[in-house]
Amino acid sequence: MHHCLSIPEILVVILNYLRPPLNDEEGTPDCRSLISGPMLTCKLFLEPALDIIWESLDSFTPLVKLLPSDSDALRALSVASQIFLQGTPLLPSLQSLRIAFDDYTEDPWSAQLILTKNLRKIVVDLPNTSNEIKLAHKMILSSLGAMSPRIQYIRCQQLEGNVPSIRTCLWSGVCDMPNLRVAHFPDHAIESTALSHLGSLPNLHTATLFVADMVYPLVGTFPALQRLSLFSKDWDHLINFTQQGGMPTQLTEFIATVRLPNNGLTGPQLQRLAVSLAERCSATLVKIDLHAPPPRLDPQPPFEFATADIEPLLSCSSLQHLSLRLRCSTASFDDGLLSSLAKALPKLRHLNLAAQDQYGGQIASKCTPVSLLHLAQHCPHLEWIGLVFAAENHAEWAGKQKGSKPAQMVKYLGVGGTALLEGGCKPMALLLSAAFPHLQKIGHSRVHRDWQMESYQIEKAWEKVNDLYFFALQARMQEREWRVEEGPQTVHNNN
Repeated sequence: MHHCLSIPEILVVILNYLRPPLNDEEGTPDCRSLISGPMLTCKLFLEPALDIIWESLDSFTPLVKLLPSDSDALRALSVASQIFLQGTPLLPSLQSLRIAFDDYTEDPWSAQLILTKNLRKIVVDLPNTSNEIKLAHKMILSSLGAMSPRIQYIRCQQLEGNVPSIRTCLWSGVCDMPNLRVAHFPDHAIESTALSHLGSLPNLHTATLFVADMVYPLVGTFPALQRLSLFSKDWDHLINFTQQGGMPTQLTEFIATVRLPNNGLTGPQLQRLAVSLAERCSATLVKIDLHAPPPRLDPQPPFEFATADIEPLLSCSSLQHLSLRLRCSTASFDDGLLSSLAKALPKLRHLNLAAQDQYGGQIASKCTPVSLLHLAQHCPHLEWIGLVFAAENHAEWAGKQKGSKPAQMVKYLGVGGTALLEGGCKPMALLLSAAFPHLQKIGHSRVHRDWQMESYQIEKAWEKVNDLYFFALQARMQEREWRVEEGPQTVHNNN
């Protein structure tokens, strides 16, 4: 029987050919070995017995991880162009590839070695610099689609740096990719030509785009797009993009993030965005997630988070995930909005209406704990809730849970910096036990800086609520266990 080499054993053989032996007289590499090594390596790669092994490799990453040292990896890259033989790529069956341009070889021919027609997934990590990248790297970016036309997944990320030539090369390569299904470009402002190409693709179902301050004339209509994530430096730029026709009618997930600090989403902006979403895809939207940037200590205009700003989203009856992580100065929505929201969105699983000020403190809305009862009654699928409410006057809501319907699936309740007095601890624990009998965690955080109550008093109050709630929960679980152990009692008839 023939011995089937494992991948580590194959690498040992390959690296023995790639490692040039030293000349005995001068201690320098033998020039003949520099030629014969790659030639023998090519022969080894093309052995029919190893074809099955190479076909089973769908990623270059496991291969690189098995290299004995970094120096061997660099040596393998340095001679990669010499292994190129008769137009055959180094790994002809490679389907997944990640390129980090910081460590990539200078040789432009390496693109022909790795970018094959069978490549399906590629991730490109560009250097975090504002300087020009190497010519070889630009060639790889611009030739991605031409050399690997079957690419279905692409992610290109660069956290810092803004070089126009990089964007030009990137979008040039993207326009040659007709089979894209997933495209992630969170760091480079998309150009009109590339956007038109993406909008015409019949199978593109997921996209992450960075939108800038420009007019985007859409030629395509994104016929299959279902999940869209938008990044921008300004909410107006992002909202203008959605109003210019960048929202397909079949969209199921919409995520929007603005990275520039001190650029909170104002009430009118939120209302414009909500109207745009509701008008175009209210029948299909399942997830909406809006995220404002982290606050700074600089002064901000008085932004208000009001009922009218959210009401347009109530027409999205299929929503399962609604998260509005906003920065504002006041939150004026109340129990009436939460009651309407619970009735309009019965499929909700995740609800987060968190508002924070410029100092990172939680801002309380005008909702009372009664809103939690509305959610429990009308949203039976709820699993996660984040809401800061007004609970100081427990006489307004204590005992309201009697006869209410519980939400059995809620596992997490985040109350942020909700202020709670000592006298409201027991009523709060009773209300939560009735509304959400299977909570696993009650989360709370620091309070708004303008509140008079000390933060440690609020923390102590919520710690007491936690103790009371989970003591009652353990008691109920113990009672159920006893009932199971006792079993049904059998009545014997002596007659």
